Amino acid sequence: MRRRQSARIVFVISSISIILLILSFAGVLNPPLAGADRFADERDAARDLGAPDLSDPNEEAKGSEPVDPTDANVSGETAGPEGSEQDSVRALDISGNDPTLVSPREDGLLRVWPQELALPQLHNVDYDYYLSLQEEARPLNGITVILDPSFGGSSTGVTAVTDSGVLAEKDIVLVIAQITERYLTEMGADVVMTRSSDIEHSLFYVTALTADTVLESYSKEAAAANYDTQLIDDLRLQMSDVMRINQNSADSGGRGLFGGIGTSARLRLIYDIQAQYGDVLFINISLNQDNDPNKSGAEIRLMKQDFVTEVNNSYIEDQDPNSLSPNYSMIDSQKRVELAWLLYGHLKHQLPSIASDAEPRLNETDMAVLRLNNLTSVSVVPGYLSNAADRAELSSVEGQQKVASAIAYAIRQYYVGP
Repeated sequence: MRRRQSARIVFVISSISIILLILSFAGVLNPPLAGADRFADERDAARDLGAPDLSDPNEEAKGSEPVDPTDANVSGETAGPEGSEQDSVRALDISGNDPTLVSPREDGLLRVWPQELALPQLHNVDYDYYLSLQEEARPLNGITVILDPSFGGSSTGVTAVTDSGVLAEKDIVLVIAQITERYLTEMGADVVMTRSSDIEHSLFYVTALTADTVLESYSKEAAAANYDTQLIDDLRLQMSDVMRINQNSADSGGRGLFGGIGTSARLRLIYDIQAQYGDVLFINISLNQDNDPNKSGAEIRLMKQDFVTEVNNSYIEDQDPNSLSPNYSMIDSQKRVELAWLLYGHLKHQLPSIASDAEPRLNETDMAVLRLNNLTSVSVVPGYLSNAADRAELSSVEGQQKVASAIAYAIRQYYVGP
C-alpha cells in the first residue's frame, strides 16, 4: 500500500513539474530559476551607465586616469542604449588647449595662445541679414546687449555736491542704462542688465555674468548639435560661484578663472566661445571726474588686442613668464573700434555741447570689465561730473534721455546701418 501511495505521489509531482516546465517554455509562466535573467538585467543597467560588459570576452578594460578636456586634445562619443536619443551624443571636441605645448619665449613676455578656436564653431552671425532690416520696426531682434551701469550700493563712484544735494555717478548711470534698455527693447534687442537697482556687484561678478550669458547660449547650441554639454555646464558653475561670492579681493575666491595672469586653458575656452557671438555686445556706462573743473567732454574707452597684451605682460613682475598662462590672441579690435566711433558720433549728434571735439576721444584704458571678456565691448563715458556744464546735462532728464538714445541708435547703426 505504501509503495502504491509513494508511486502516486511521485507521479503527481512529476506531472506537475512537467506541466510547469511546458508553461514556462510557452512563456505563460516565468522560468522557475530566474537567476540568469536577473544578472542579465543588471548587466544591461550597468552598460546603460557606461560600464563595460564583462560578460563579453572581447570587451577591453577601459580604466584610465581622468583627462581634463580643457587642457588636452580630447574627442570621443558617448553611446547610449540602442535606439535612444543618446546614440549620437559626442564629447565636445577640444584641441590645442594644452598650455604646456605653447612655445616658450625668451623676451620676458607671456607666451601666446595660437590664433585658432580650441572648440567647435557652433554660432555664426549673418551680418548681411541685419543690414536688410533697415525698414523693420524691430531690427535688433536676435541681438543681445549687456548693459553695465558702474558701481552701486555703497560704491557711489564719483560725486558732486550741488545746491539740491549730492549727485552720485551710480545713480546717473543707472538711469541712463534703464532708459537705454527701454529704447533697445523697443528695437527688438534682448537686454541683460548687470544691475537694475542700487546694488553693488564686484568687477568679477560682471565678467562672470557676461561670460555666463554666452555660455548659456553655446550650451543650447551644443546640445542641439548632439554634443555633451558637461564641460560647458562646469564652466557655468564656476561663473555661478564667482557671482555668488561677489568680491573683488583675491583672497575671497571671488575672482575665479579671472584672477590669474594671462589666460588659463579654461578661460581661453570662454573667450573662444565669446568670439563666436558677434551678436552680443557689452556696454559699460561710467562718468569722469577731474581736479580741473574746466575739463569736460565725452569719451569712449576700449581695449584693443595689443593693449590687452601689454597690460597682461605688465603684471608679470619678477615671475617666470613661461610658467604663467599664455596671452589670448583673438580679440577683434576692429569691431571694438567701429562700435566706439559710432557711439561717439551719436553722442556728438545728441549732445554737441559735450561731445564737441573734432576728433572722437577714443581712449584705451585698463578696465577689468573690458579686459576680461572677448565680446565687442566698450565703455561709454558721456562727461565729467566735476564740470558744471557736463553735470547740468548729465543730471537732467533730457540729457539722460539723449545719452541713452545715442547708445541705442549707435548699436542699431552698428548692425543695421545708417
